[in-house]
Formats: sequence, structure tokens, C-alpha cells
Amino acid sequence: MGIRIGFFSTPQHRVFNYKPRYYDATKEHIKELEEKYSKNEDSSKEKRYIPGAAIQSAYRDGLDGMRREGGNRNLKRIIILVTLAAAMVAAYYLAQGLARMFL
Repeated sequence: MGIRIGFFSTPQHRVFNYKPRYYDATKEHIKELEEKYSKNEDSSKEKRYIPGAAIQSAYRDGLDGMRREGGNRNLKRIIILVTLAAAMVAAYYLAQGLARMFL
């Protein structure tokens, strides 16, 4: 493995891994059968609970928020590059001036 030196940092790897605390497969199967064969149509109109749906949407919103901050990051990178270029130009002229003094 080599040493990576760079001016631009890469974003950290983000992982979504949601596991419910308790899950009873037989109870869930019975509930699905009751919903499927029930005569009551009002229960079918209700939204069905999907474990982790709220967390997934919050995760997506967080990623969108990170993308919105990209403009500021690009501006910071441009400022850093301009500052480095100005420092290199100043160092060049300073070296030219010192060379004339000693020669």
C-alpha cells in the first residue's frame, strides 16, 4: 500500500444496514393472510407499514443535503488553488530578487 497525498479529500463510504429489533415470521404471515382474505375493504385502503421506510427516506434526504453543499466545497478548492498559485509566483520573484542580491 502506498501513501496517498492529495489536495482533495474523497467522501467516506456510507452504508445503510437496517435490521429490525424483533421479527416474528409466523405472526407476519398470519397478518398478511388476514389482510388478503378479509372482507373489510377499509383495511386494504390503509397504508401498509414497511419496516425501515422512514429511515431510508431520511438517509436519502441526508445524501441530498451533502450534494447541496458541493458548491461551497468547489469554492473552497478554487480559493486554495489560487492561493497556492499566488504563493508559488511570490516565491519565484523572491528567489529572483535574492539571486540578484548575491550575484
